[in-house]
Amino acid sequence: MALFPDDVTQSLRAAVGMITSLNEFNKVSDLSDELKIGIGLHFGSLMLGTVGYSARLNATVIADTVNISSRLEGLTKGFGVQVLVSETVVDQIGDKKADDLHFRKIGKFYLKGKDVPYDLYELYDPSWDSHTDTDKLEQFAQALSVFSEGDIKAAHVKFMELCRKHPDDKLFQFYDKTCKLYKSSLLPPKWKGEIKMDKDGNSVAFPVRKSIKDLRVKIEAEMTTPTSPGGSAVVEEDEGTEAQNPNAVDVNGDSLIMKMTSKDDMEAIRNLLKNPNLKIHYKNNVGNTVLHRAAFIGSAAVLDAIFHSRDVCVDVTNKNHETPLHLAAGKGNVSAVLCLLNHGADIDATNVVGDTALMGAAHFGKHEVVKILLERGASPNVKNWKGVTPLMRATRNGCEKTIGCLQKHGAAN
Repeated sequence: MALFPDDVTQSLRAAVGMITSLNEFNKVSDLSDELKIGIGLHFGSLMLGTVGYSARLNATVIADTVNISSRLEGLTKGFGVQVLVSETVVDQIGDKKADDLHFRKIGKFYLKGKDVPYDLYELYDPSWDSHTDTDKLEQFAQALSVFSEGDIKAAHVKFMELCRKHPDDKLFQFYDKTCKLYKSSLLPPKWKGEIKMDKDGNSVAFPVRKSIKDLRVKIEAEMTTPTSPGGSAVVEEDEGTEAQNPNAVDVNGDSLIMKMTSKDDMEAIRNLLKNPNLKIHYKNNVGNTVLHRAAFIGSAAVLDAIFHSRDVCVDVTNKNHETPLHLAAGKGNVSAVLCLLNHGADIDATNVVGDTALMGAAHFGKHEVVKILLERGASPNVKNWKGVTPLMRATRNGCEKTIGCLQKHGAAN
């Protein structure tokens, strides 16, 4: 790590010089593989000092600026670039003489644990072999522009063509995968090309489009079971009921599959799922579906069985506008949380008071779930409609492990 306190252009020219020297070394080297390095540059304030004791002192720097620089360096490998620069560095150039510095925009990204997106740029020199093809650079800029405008299908066509022409380019491969992910996603209304990233540098999916659009009519049709003139059929529990009417409900509005889920009767659940007449989106008296029930009791096995046998809405809500992820997170059911996230659950979904799943997990001190949600891209500083943050919830209830986990991931006091 290096600090440049006087002028950001010094850091930029130093990075270009390092890569240029490395390229020259690789041309004359006898090594079987080329040496490659990745450099991340970010601008901001930090704390510089010494830590340790009298016999062993080390100089160190502590700040979010350092963390972001490290994350940028980590992204260089996945993007196939050598120098990755944040918008904060580019903005600092201002009117300084920098005609020798060249940038191309890589995109806008939510870095892991951050609730504000950053424009990221590649710093390069036109003399580098990887950047002599100006047509390639121009075609990428055009594809990125179409992507940022929200026309994912058209952008995907352009990125697929770039992948065909340049099959080894990791950045084109990244956008090809992201387009495949986003084509079936419901993008936010004011989306301008922002990509959420996980801890491994992969793009994170938005809610699946079919969960909102294609299944809306199906969900409404299955809200009640039209088996009697008054609505849902109330039946006694006896032998053969399941086979006769898979959608029968009791006086509490619970369906057979909900009751079997509470009993963790996997054999009965699998048999019910085989019945084509089963209304999987049926809601009980408080608006919960079988997904809510499985999430609440922490049955990842039931969730998996449903996801693999039925076309379901993972973000279906109850009367409090809670998704299954809300219930699983609040109960600290780690396996259910992971299962729901792996099947596309919206990590940022809010309930009737604006709470996300992270807020519920923090409130009840479920530090393992808090850690998972943060690592999957949940914002540590999200606020509900009253302005309450997860850290405030955890602090109010004295959840020390949860507080530490939130602070480690950048939660502010």
